[in-house]
Amino acid sequence: AAASIIEARQRVMREIAMRRGQARFRARLIRRYGGRCQISGCQFLGLVEAAHIRAYSASEDNSVSNGLLLRSDLHTLFDLGFLGIEPASLRVAFHPALQTAGYAEFEGHSLFVNGSSGPYHDALEERWHFFVAHLSSSIFEI
Repeated sequence: AAASIIEARQRVMREIAMRRGQARFRARLIRRYGGRCQISGCQFLGLVEAAHIRAYSASEDNSVSNGLLLRSDLHTLFDLGFLGIEPASLRVAFHPALQTAGYAEFEGHSLFVNGSSGPYHDALEERWHFFVAHLSSSIFEI
């Protein structure tokens, strides 16, 4: 049992390291957008992660235009399709089930782009469609 607990902990630590291990990508995003979550404004860099809009595994695109700086929980919600960014307005939207989970305060906020041109519109458009598809789904599981 102890070995399985250790293995599980090592797997979790590897996953965290892989996500945070995108050091150059993350550093470029921090230079572009400042050291804060682009949605919540969280400035504690230990909680801010580099998120790919188009998955790196599918696009191999580590350009800053394919990235966002997101607080770790917001990154997870974005990856799972429970958080969307409307491409034209850059307004943030959440799955309705999250409104009572502490995310209502960010609903409708504009994505912070720090005076830059922001992320790729086409990539945000793809992610927005993924989010909208999640909205019409009756399944809400994380």
